[in-house]
Amino acid sequence: MRPVIGRASVSASILADYLGEHAAAVVIEHYGGASIKTPRRPQGRVFDDLCARLGPDLAALFVETFQGEHLYVALSEHDAAAARLADLLALQAQGLTFAQIAQVYRAPGKRYTERWVRELLRRHDEQQAPGCSGKLTSPPP
Repeated sequence: MRPVIGRASVSASILADYLGEHAAAVVIEHYGGASIKTPRRPQGRVFDDLCARLGPDLAALFVETFQGEHLYVALSEHDAAAARLADLLALQAQGLTFAQIAQVYRAPGKRYTERWVRELLRRHDEQQAPGCSGKLTSPPP
């Protein structure tokens, strides 16, 4: 069984790396905060919409880069980080180990390490239960 993330999160910086600053801003303006299913080929309604907003060359580059991905277009870096965390928590809930999550989870142009996954999930757990480090702070009665 292949783990299911459901979508990939794409931030402004990732979009800018692939498409340039102006195109990234246009994509975020029109799709930010929402998920879109990118076409596998340069055709169809979504591609036509991308062409109207980005022009045919950048729309084709967008499709070539994200072929068929379900993308969550983040409004901000904070939004992208929250979406990444939700993806990691979903994989962890499926019973995957840190190493398996690191192998499965990808963002365009990035590969994450087991240590990064472990640290991110550890910080999340600490924020959920502040002050619970597993150590007694006072002796038992």
